[in-house]
Amino acid sequence: MRFRSTLLWVLVAAVASSADPASANRPFGWTISASPTDPLVNWASPRITPGPVDLYLWYACSSWWIQANAAEMGVAGTLTPVGFTPLNGFVSIGTATELLLGHACAYAPMLAGILTVQDPGGGGTVSFVPSSNNRIITVACGSGMGYTHEWIGFASDGSLPPYDIVSTDVPCLLTGPDPPTSAGRSVESSSWGRVKAIYR
Repeated sequence: MRFRSTLLWVLVAAVASSADPASANRPFGWTISASPTDPLVNWASPRITPGPVDLYLWYACSSWWIQANAAEMGVAGTLTPVGFTPLNGFVSIGTATELLLGHACAYAPMLAGILTVQDPGGGGTVSFVPSSNNRIITVACGSGMGYTHEWIGFASDGSLPPYDIVSTDVPCLLTGPDPPTSAGRSVESSSWGRVKAIYR
């Protein structure tokens, strides 16, 4: 209970000190991946029949070695989020569709948790959306400043994974997903920006 109130205080304080999303840098990036070891496997083959699928929520990158302390975002799509299990020191006081995450101070890249979605059969997409508080932010350790973050979602229907990346300002070195060549993908991205993002 104490951590819950502390995390809520951090998020509220961050919103009050957030940089203007229209003009500010976006030093954090999050992704939804099919892989527990690679944040950039952003598509896969669909289930033939309806059923649950475990995907992986990644705190994928940050610029200038900034650590993350908290994050708030919504998650939605035709792949319906039905559960979230935090990992690696992350805690959650939200739901699968309203993520409210906290961490002592996380370095990227770090696997933040398992996001379970319901595939209706035939695949679909899932992406980050504004929370019910109209936020897609990550809070920096130390400064407590909240920033709108960049993100890449997930697709299993052969479409391009949804994403929100400012092309003229990519401090995390996230790049838009490569167009999928099929409904499934088994190779890792070879984009130099993405490779650097993993090890930044």
